[in-house]
Order: sequence, then C-alpha cells, then structure tokens
Amino acid sequence: MLIINRYFIIFLFIASFAGNACQRKKQLFFVDERQLQEINLQYRDYGKALFDADTKNFEAHLRKIQSDFLPFLDANLDDTASTNKLRRFVGDTLTRSLFNKTLRVFAQKEDWMKMINTSFRRFIHFYPYVPLPVIYTFVSNVQVEQPVMVGHNEVLIALDCFLGSDEPAYARLGIPRYMTARMTPAHLGSAVWAAMYEAHVEDRVLRTRVLDEMIASGKKYLFMEAILTGTPDYVLFGIDQAKMNWLREHEAEIWTALVSEGMLYSSDPFAFRKLFADGPFTADFSYDAPARIGEWVGWQIMRSYAMQNSGKSLAEVLEAGDAQTILAASRYKPRR
Repeated sequence: MLIINRYFIIFLFIASFAGNACQRKKQLFFVDERQLQEINLQYRDYGKALFDADTKNFEAHLRKIQSDFLPFLDANLDDTASTNKLRRFVGDTLTRSLFNKTLRVFAQKEDWMKMINTSFRRFIHFYPYVPLPVIYTFVSNVQVEQPVMVGHNEVLIALDCFLGSDEPAYARLGIPRYMTARMTPAHLGSAVWAAMYEAHVEDRVLRTRVLDEMIASGKKYLFMEAILTGTPDYVLFGIDQAKMNWLREHEAEIWTALVSEGMLYSSDPFAFRKLFADGPFTADFSYDAPARIGEWVGWQIMRSYAMQNSGKSLAEVLEAGDAQTILAASRYKPRR
C-alpha cells in the first residue's frame, strides 16, 4: 500500500449492522434514540478522488484535492518521487480492481451512512467530550493488519478489507479463512468501533495475568455492544454463529476448567496463547471451539458486572478498578 502521509494510505469508513440474531435478554445501557443528539458527520472519499484523477495532469489534480485529504497528502507534492509512487498505485491493475469492487459492494451510500450516524450519535451520548471525526474511505491493497485507523479528528477506513469472505484477492494473498470470514461489510462496524475504543476509551493497564487480559478485552466488547446495538454477538466477536453457539452451550464448562486449572492468575505465555491468540479454533477445548476464548469469557464477566451495577454509566463501568475487584463485584457464575 502506498500513500503520501503520516499514516500509511487511507480511504473511508463504513459501519454495518446485522439483524439481532443473538436475542439478548436485556440491552445494556439502553438509550431512547429519540433523545440522541443530531450530528453532522463529514464524509470524504479519498479513493474516488484519487482514482478519478486525470493521469496526464496528475500532479495538478493532487494539488487540487490536497486540502481535503491531508491525512493522505500531507507531503511536498513537488517531490516527483512521491507523486510517481501514487501514479503507479493508481495505475496498478489489482489496485484499480479493488477500488471498482468497493464501488459495487458499498454502492448504497445512504444506508451505510445512516448506520454510521446512528452509532456515532450513541457514542457522543456516552462520550460528549470526544470531537466528531471526519470519515475518510480509501483503498489500501488489503491492509489487513490495520484496516481502520483513528486519529484525533479522523477515522480512516480501508474498504477493500471488507469486500466479502469469498473475495478472490484475499485467497491470492494467502489470508486465512478464519480472517476472511470477518472481512465482510457486516464486520466493518466492529472494526471501526474496536479502533475507536483503542484510540479514545481504553485504559492502558498492566496485563500480567490471564484475568487482567480477560477484563481488558471484555471491556472492549462491552463498549462495542453498547455502541453497535442490534449487531449479533457473533459478528461483534468475529466468529460464525455455530462457534458462538458452542461458547454459550459450554460456558459453565469453560469457566470450571479455567478455575480448576488455576489459569485466571497465570502469567504463563502458553496460557495467554491458548486463550487469546487468534486462529480458526482452540484445540485444547474442542475443534468446534473458536479462538480467543479468554476474550469472550472476559466479555461475559463485564456484562455481569454491568448488570450488577446498572446505575452506572458506560464510562463508569469501563473505568472500573482492577480485574480482581471487577470479578468479585460481577458475581459471575455461569449455570450448567
């Protein structure tokens, strides 16, 4: 991926909500949408601005759009070495093919812009001091390691990382199936709000024990759940429905195993890999079990904690003290 700026290369963001297949018993942090503040988000499509350029007058075009796309073009456009890199990027067959696919996949702008606005309205309700960002979209040549980047005043989203699990380019690049399964439009919202959480909300605490990592991860998913209401748990967590069903059916067994084996207070790197490493499954439990089981357990603990402290705001719950205190106050004890 090539770009001329302080990031890497960037294009717009989009959030997609799926129907509520998870059927939660109770929506945490309920807010009447009629009470949410109206907002006016700015959207800027760097991909279109770049790929619509007349290559015969390429430098002049870049100067014309520079002020609108400084996160990408914060550079000396008289430097031909830099502009030639962008010229080659725009002229690359694969890159242009990816851009054309983003136009097709995300063609219904009104739909996804409405979804984005709704999630940001909820976010501003909970965190009114965070400035509204400008939303940019771009083509990254599948920047799978960081498809969404959040700055102080901008959200930068690589739409080519959300074209669908069967996108041929993903297979050619050798991206594992468990990753491509969440590279769909429905998962864009989760990626955006995970990045927003890390940029604006997350408390950088020391995570020396498994329990510390569980609670830290659980806070992130609780935040995403509160912002992306109506999005199924399996989409938020980035697994399929069958694996989510397995987690629910075996929740008590998982907890019993963690407690009986003394893993909650372990600092063993092997325990961290077993419970938090990404992958297609967790073989130590079952080939039907998803990876990152520790994150999911942490989410359930934080849900229980939030229900036990229903008078607290989302910010207050997420700012709660150390992991041991949260576990005790959550009264988490899954039923067999």
